[in-house]
Amino acid sequence: MNCRNCGKPILPHYRVCPHCGTELRMQCASCGREIKSEYDFCAYCGAKIVEASKPVVEVAPTRVTFTELFINGLSSLNPFKQTEQFQKVTDVVYRKRSPHSPVNIYLFLGIGMAIVFLLLDYTTEWLSNMSMTLIGFIAPIIYFVWMYRNDRYEKEPLSLIVFLASWGIISAFIAGYLNSYIIIPLLGAPGAAFTEEPLKAVGVYWLARHKRHGDEFNDHLDGMVYGSAVGAGFAGSENFYYIYRYVMEGIPLTEIALIRSIAALGHLVYTGLIGRVLGVAKVRRGKILLTDLLAALPAGIIPHFVWNTFPDFFGLTGILILYVVYAYVFSKNIVAAQRDEERWNFKVYAPLE
Repeated sequence: MNCRNCGKPILPHYRVCPHCGTELRMQCASCGREIKSEYDFCAYCGAKIVEASKPVVEVAPTRVTFTELFINGLSSLNPFKQTEQFQKVTDVVYRKRSPHSPVNIYLFLGIGMAIVFLLLDYTTEWLSNMSMTLIGFIAPIIYFVWMYRNDRYEKEPLSLIVFLASWGIISAFIAGYLNSYIIIPLLGAPGAAFTEEPLKAVGVYWLARHKRHGDEFNDHLDGMVYGSAVGAGFAGSENFYYIYRYVMEGIPLTEIALIRSIAALGHLVYTGLIGRVLGVAKVRRGKILLTDLLAALPAGIIPHFVWNTFPDFFGLTGILILYVVYAYVFSKNIVAAQRDEERWNFKVYAPLE
């Protein structure tokens, strides 16, 4: 949060601004109206001002190692293990993006980039077969809307979401060439995970480290939102490729559309879990390092590699099993992140721009 007098960032539990000395006010957790920080009861609704009206965490940076983040990412994949909760956080979880860092330009930039790279990848085939394009993108969009609605207290800007979704389309374009000429000839189809996930993760890492817009990336739930946006763009572009290709080979549209709609969830999960680990690093340390990206990648690469391998042994049954498992794992991590934000009292202190 920021001081209303001088505008400088302060921690929510401060009673006096350390920069200008202004007495601060707080919000009642019950009715949301402003009250003086020394009150024991709300003057408007009578509710007792308890610790629930203040962050119930220790706000201080902690040391986070590569190994800790690596293990945290692997633990997030375990459907039988409770996801770690965070009591020690940095003030980054309450920071707001500076009003002098407008993001609206990224909406138009993202749309333009998406169109350009769809044309580069598929020329005008995606325009002349718009029904296939829409079918390819509708499932990823539905999955992302579900993810976006889970971010209850501090919605991310649509412009940055569109921009990162366009990065997903761009990374699909780059990955297509790398997979075709290098990775698949060497490692086979499962090896695509080692190309696609690092490429997708670059977009999430860019935002998390951005000097002007990085304060939009507050925690691991934000990381899952932005990672899912990249995954949705990638999945939509990839879906069109497979739908168009197999329909031209005589496979019924409904059959391939159903399979691709199921598979699309994976890309949101893979990159969303990578974004989650980056968010954990930012929550605990207050900043993100390049080594954090390397520690986060296995959280996306491993389930992606398994998805590419499983159907070879179990066919459609394997796809359906992984779909259920991945949806559960992702949901479990979302719920844990939501509980963290509630513990930090985002109902009152969410860094809304």
